[in-house]
Amino acid sequence: MIHQEALLKELKNGTIFPVYTLLGEDEGAKEEFIEQLQSRLYRPESDPSVSTTVYHGDEALTEEIVETLSTFSFFSDRRLVIVREFDRLKNPSLINEYLESPSPEAVLVLLTLKKSLPAAISSRVEKNGRMSIFWPMFQNQGERWIQAQLAKHGIRAEQDAVQYVIDLSGTNKNELNSQISFLVNYLSRNEVLTIDKAKLIISQLYNYTVFDLSNALFMKPAHEIIKIFRYLFDNGEELVKIYYFCIRELTKLLDASALKMSGSDFANISKTLGFRRKEAQRVRNIIERVEYQALRALLSTAASIDYTIKTSPKELSVVSLERFLAGLCR
Repeated sequence: MIHQEALLKELKNGTIFPVYTLLGEDEGAKEEFIEQLQSRLYRPESDPSVSTTVYHGDEALTEEIVETLSTFSFFSDRRLVIVREFDRLKNPSLINEYLESPSPEAVLVLLTLKKSLPAAISSRVEKNGRMSIFWPMFQNQGERWIQAQLAKHGIRAEQDAVQYVIDLSGTNKNELNSQISFLVNYLSRNEVLTIDKAKLIISQLYNYTVFDLSNALFMKPAHEIIKIFRYLFDNGEELVKIYYFCIRELTKLLDASALKMSGSDFANISKTLGFRRKEAQRVRNIIERVEYQALRALLSTAASIDYTIKTSPKELSVVSLERFLAGLCR
């Protein structure tokens, strides 16, 4: 196993291996690595997509992947093959065999959200290539990183604004880069990014955000909740992230309901849980209509949705999450 920074340094120095396995949850950092790999493999004037083939583990045929790896590329010296979520391949044995003696005319990049792999696969990869875990930034690292990126453009950001960007995008560098690029197009040098400015600017980018979905739960009819969910999914939002924000909202409601059952008035509940005025009004409306036991049962049911998202094909995961959300309507 090689550290992420050392892997990038090797690539920067021009060392390229026939096999890479990138583990972990920081998809943005993985995409950065792939872009740098493409820039090393192909000439600046060439189109990387011509000699790059992308497969998805829950859809691809392993035989087709191996055949592509063995096919000569007419457009570059080496063909790049990327297999996303390769741990979902239905017949991984052919890939295992390929790893024993990979083609020198191809570069295979295997991606997975997992943080470890069976020893048999790991040993084959490390024999002929590189394996690395791409860890997401911790929140405090993400905050400093955002501040530093904005500072390059002469922009200072208030803490609430930085927190809002992280709440919306997580600490995935890929998404954060997109948000920062969008923000700096609307701000002048020496301007201060406040939370109100951040919300106004980002609202120009999205019709809906994960916050809109969270705020719609128990407040909107099912068809409106599904409309927001479908918009988010169709525009590239990860199911894991959508699930996370919905569960965070359910947990918040459950905490508020538990305090209500213990005898706390809502002013005390709001103060204890740190609700803002509009949020407090919405939460109060919900916990007066939905009983604690019902919220608890929904949170228990959600565990099976989490398992489905992490282990099942995307189509099944979408249907399962959609059905669950439809049940959280007004």
